Amino acid sequence: RSLIAMDDFSIAVNGFSKGETGQLLEAEKSGQIAINDLLSHINGKPVCGENGSGRERALSMFESVGEIRPLSLSFVKPYLSLHIFEKSTNTVADSPGGPKELVLGERKSSTGFNKVVLKGFDLTDGVAEIGGIFIGDHLVFMNGMPVGAGCLLMEGTPRPELKEVLNRLKDSTLYPMGLTFARPAKDTNRWNGASSIDIDTAETFCITANTPDQLGIEIGLGRDKDSIVVNNVFAVKGQYQEKLTSGESSYLGHAIESIDGQVVPSYTSASMVSQVIEKKWSDSGRVEILFCDDEGREWVRKLSKESSE
Repeated sequence: RSLIAMDDFSIAVNGFSKGETGQLLEAEKSGQIAINDLLSHINGKPVCGENGSGRERALSMFESVGEIRPLSLSFVKPYLSLHIFEKSTNTVADSPGGPKELVLGERKSSTGFNKVVLKGFDLTDGVAEIGGIFIGDHLVFMNGMPVGAGCLLMEGTPRPELKEVLNRLKDSTLYPMGLTFARPAKDTNRWNGASSIDIDTAETFCITANTPDQLGIEIGLGRDKDSIVVNNVFAVKGQYQEKLTSGESSYLGHAIESIDGQVVPSYTSASMVSQVIEKKWSDSGRVEILFCDDEGREWVRKLSKESSE
């Protein structure tokens, strides 16, 4: 199945037809063609072109030779990729990160215009750090289950060992996970382990994470072997980096073509683009960014010149 490419330069793959019994057909079974791939040739003839001319050429060829076998179709990977970033609507937990994760730079295009490109990512504060968790705080509950010093509140409750607690923290099936930490009163020494903490007077902090990777903490035993405390707090990958690195494609070096459908002008600097993205994120909690692989686009553009010769 096909649809028009985002810039109407060619026809793109929209889906795959199934056999009479729902079985995969050769195109999908081969694994060589993916959703959004661009149709570049029919029987060896280029079918790409500006302003829909490639689309018209492809449809015309399908009408004339579509029923003739063998039929040869060639595809190329798309050079445009639209990504929608939204603040979490999950009332249980928000995902960390935001536009400040994006490290943007500038380069000159082959036509001499300035391009704002994605150079890399900065890590962001994890859920624990955002929630005010400090090194030395005691982990006392996991999804309502007492652990460490939390077992002091519930006599007779089996005390999970550190290994079990660590395995639970890594188990993605237990997420969203709520964690409760206790901080000894200010007039006590917080580093002396569970024997020095009075749960009734301790200050407590509750955080919720959607995935293990969002937590950003390391835990271990306190001085008292029955206590479990935070040993380290570290930065994590935020939602922008996770979204842009979760698949096989890499968007590093790709230009930002448009933001919420507005084309980025050639005079725009990297800092200006960052400010626009941050403002839209702050105002609406949502932003659409269209990335472009300029080298890929130039290569596909050459095909249209071949077809016009």
